[in-house]
Amino acid sequence: MKTPIENIEVIRRAKNLSREDVAKKLGVNLSAYGKIERGESKLTLERLYELATIFRMQPEEILIYNKSKKGNVTYVPIEAQAGFLTGHSQEYLECKTYHLPFIEGKDLYMIDAIGDSMYPTISPGDHIVIEHIEDPKTLQYGRAYVLVAKEGCVIKRIHSHESPKKFMLKSDNLTYEPYEISKDDIISIWLVKNYLLRTNLAPKNPIMFAENISPQQQKKTSK
Repeated sequence: MKTPIENIEVIRRAKNLSREDVAKKLGVNLSAYGKIERGESKLTLERLYELATIFRMQPEEILIYNKSKKGNVTYVPIEAQAGFLTGHSQEYLECKTYHLPFIEGKDLYMIDAIGDSMYPTISPGDHIVIEHIEDPKTLQYGRAYVLVAKEGCVIKRIHSHESPKKFMLKSDNLTYEPYEISKDDIISIWLVKNYLLRTNLAPKNPIMFAENISPQQQKKTSK
């Protein structure tokens, strides 16, 4: 079971907040906030209430957060996904968790795919295991990501753009045209760690991953 101090970092990540964001809201420097997360600075009752306000939670929710979770992946149902991805909902706090030993990482979440723009790699209703990207510099061009933007949420492959202020987004379903997006319009980015069949939570066959499918094969499969 995680301690309240450990919970602070977990909740911050789940809320799509950086250490800099929370430090600024608390009115302290980054070093001082780092000591709070590492347990080097005492968590006072006043500070707990301040953090609860920032996280839009009750103080007691911070103390018991993750208490009953035993799995490594938290499933966020479709009705809670929009609020969760934008950090404006706490509904996922009561969501079920699953232990998926074939997926490594921490603070992983599972959402349902909507639409067919990533077919045949990802089909509508498939489960997608995602991990929040805090530093855009760690993005790997060509990989699939969930992007939460001002106009909505999409699953696309991120590619470089001639403009350093934009990304080029591409679908695996070749009936969808690539398009550009301004980095300023992106609220959060989540790496797609794995794709799972909806029926039995089993990972899809690796040969169906788009990285291993040629454009000719994709076009043939999507017809």
